[in-house]
Amino acid sequence: MTDRLIRITTAAAVAAVAAVAAVAAVAAVAAVISHRHAYELVSTHGETGVTARLVPFTVDGLILAATMLILDANRRNRPVPPRARWCLAAGILATTGANLADGLGHGPRWCAGQRLASPGAGRLI
Repeated sequence: MTDRLIRITTAAAVAAVAAVAAVAAVAAVAAVISHRHAYELVSTHGETGVTARLVPFTVDGLILAATMLILDANRRNRPVPPRARWCLAAGILATTGANLADGLGHGPRWCAGQRLASPGAGRLI
């Protein structure tokens, strides 16, 4: 029974580490892409240098701070401060808006539509 318990807990631990690593990898990729979009948006509107590089972190910092406040309140079995919810919502709206604004500047990208509308589409050669 002890050997079986060890195998089961080891497998569970390995699965948990793999899941955390996968989530961390996805989060890292999303953070890099989000930062790039926000940087491009800010630099397009005239900011340069350190300011252009740091402005995207203000939105991410707002989301991080609000998330930590909500997590702390939940762990202490206390009500979540309303400002934490508002800050989280504002951060999500800001980062979504920055990503959309940057993307809209590049025009629509309809992969299937571009392929169908391309010259020669539908010809069998």
